[in-house]
Amino acid sequence: MSKTDTSKKILAEDARPFAPMRPMSEAEIDAAAAADPDAQPMSEAEFRSARRVPRVKTLRRALRLTQEEFAARFRIPLGTLRDWEQERSEPDQPAKAYLRAIAGDAAAVHQALNSGFSSQLKTMTSDRKTLKITKVEGATRQTVSAIEAFIRGDLDIAITLAGAAEGMLSRQGNYLFSYLRDSPRAQDVEKKEWVRALNEERDWLKHADPDHATVLELEREHAAIMIARAASKLEKWPPQIEEFKEWLCENIEIL
Repeated sequence: MSKTDTSKKILAEDARPFAPMRPMSEAEIDAAAAADPDAQPMSEAEFRSARRVPRVKTLRRALRLTQEEFAARFRIPLGTLRDWEQERSEPDQPAKAYLRAIAGDAAAVHQALNSGFSSQLKTMTSDRKTLKITKVEGATRQTVSAIEAFIRGDLDIAITLAGAAEGMLSRQGNYLFSYLRDSPRAQDVEKKEWVRALNEERDWLKHADPDHATVLELEREHAAIMIARAASKLEKWPPQIEEFKEWLCENIEIL
């Protein structure tokens, strides 16, 4: 007998599944809830003390995006998003309006953000014609931008920016590149060849060398190490670099 035939026979013998349920009174509903140990109503005090899920986290989960994906897609700094979700800070009014727009039509917002440079240039709000910064500020900005590119998967941009940031500063003592260059594990390799290998991806992206291959497969591991090299030249780190360090230490084995 088929599943359909069996279902028909059961329903023919017992029509109770189609019988309407008798509505419960308010008193019966309260009594049923109180009798269920797994579904006890919350008291007012418990409700007030319950931890609420931030709306931005609910929105991100509804879109089935990781923090990194959500931040990259809607161009929100990853550290800011994490602060919102962990309730270390709250979105201001413009940010709340932006989040409401994302909740209303995430696809349209994403499309608008990637509609081309012409529309973005027309609506450019900055009237800055010059930028005066120190070497340290420039290196810091480039390292943070390298992390943002790394999150998007733009490994070439990440390596180029981090490589530029590393080269902007001189630092006494031990930093990551010098540690890698002088590592005892590389004693069997000629120093010049070892340095060339350490800088291969950076130099390929930087120089028009006819001896270089015309195509190079960039690896996420190399981009991460280049960012770490740049960060090690900085004496003070902004939160984005601190977060990157934490992520790298946790994920170094799976890069």
